[in-house]
Amino acid sequence: MEFKDKVVMITGAAGTLGTSLSKRFQEEGAILVLIDKDNDKLDELKEKLPIGSDSIFIPADCRDDEQVKLYVNKTVDLLGSIDVLINCVGIYGPITQASDISSHYIMDTFETNVLTSFLNYKYVLPVMQKQHSGCILFVSAVFGLRGLPFFSAYSMVSHALLGFMKSAALDCVSSGVRVNAVIPAPMKSSMMDEVEKILFPDDPMMGRQQILSLLPMGRYLEADEVTESILFLASDKAKYITGTSHIIDGGMTAK
Repeated sequence: MEFKDKVVMITGAAGTLGTSLSKRFQEEGAILVLIDKDNDKLDELKEKLPIGSDSIFIPADCRDDEQVKLYVNKTVDLLGSIDVLINCVGIYGPITQASDISSHYIMDTFETNVLTSFLNYKYVLPVMQKQHSGCILFVSAVFGLRGLPFFSAYSMVSHALLGFMKSAALDCVSSGVRVNAVIPAPMKSSMMDEVEKILFPDDPMMGRQQILSLLPMGRYLEADEVTESILFLASDKAKYITGTSHIIDGGMTAK
């Protein structure tokens, strides 16, 4: 098994992608540390994993400096190391013209998508540097490469996350720690169901058709497809890959 006895920390673990990652890394023998602010959804995730799996479930707000520091320290105290960190926390933010967005909602989107990744990097990195090894992965979005009307908040934070990833990777490249990002296209999830309803409240299927028209493959990305790319990037097969963005978009950015 590729990740036998490796400690894998996943934030936003109870979401669609986090759940897929949890199941797959568990299959590969990883010891999981699963973080999410929604305790009820963490309980649901617990039911989806095999009984007796090596997993620690920690309800926490990844936007809070002290809470992040606490669960990182707790992980090291209990398990002694952190080998892989995957940051899956994210929201799409307000869907409207940029000039109509309040500064409050801009900051909320930034804190959820970017600050969470920064704080986890900040506190996990010293652990990995002490080990002289580790892999940190951020989940951005295809809107970090291109714009789209009414998605300026999401596009802004997706661009910001990719910029941070590049500099962060160079900061620690000599210490044996790799930092990369995945850039998925719109993924089949409850979040996309919400986006469809916001775009066309009276007929969400029209919203879906509008989004799918942007995707050359004509369908949403599946969480398992993102998971397999992350599994590769986190593995020793990718030991020379750092500071890069792995695009999983079905040809969307080739148009």
